[in-house]
Amino acid sequence: MAETTEQAEAVKEETAAPEPEAEKAEATEAEGFHPITSQEQLDRIIAKRLERTRNKFADYDELKTRAAAADELKTRAEQAEEKLAGLEKANQVQQWRTAAAKEYGVPAEALRGADEKELKEHAKQLAELLAPATPVKKTIIPSEGELNMPLNGDPLLDKLKAALGAR
Repeated sequence: MAETTEQAEAVKEETAAPEPEAEKAEATEAEGFHPITSQEQLDRIIAKRLERTRNKFADYDELKTRAAAADELKTRAEQAEEKLAGLEKANQVQQWRTAAAKEYGVPAEALRGADEKELKEHAKQLAELLAPATPVKKTIIPSEGELNMPLNGDPLLDKLKAALGAR
């Protein structure tokens, strides 16, 4: 321990050697408070303080530029994510539309809806509307459509008249 104090005293002696009065004032400030006795000392202290403050903010413009660039990149990334999400949603809707069109046999371009349920419901409605109507069963009258019908007269009417005795 004695060696370290001797070394510390030696360092003090070396630094205390030939210093101008201004540098002595600064050295004594580090050791403790000493009142300022001249305008030059005050100016020096203020100049050093201003220099430390300026050095602290020397890279402020660079940091400001980097922050602006980072904000711009963040904004662009958010816009790209929104665009990607929109495209993924549109792709999913198109897949649902194609599947519903195949299932119900309707054109995919005619389907409307934002989700799978809406698209299937619309496809079902269109399939019902576009389905061919069931043919109406025709009632067949035996005398109708016979090719051996005489040109003048109706054989059914003639038999009815004969049965009633009318002419």
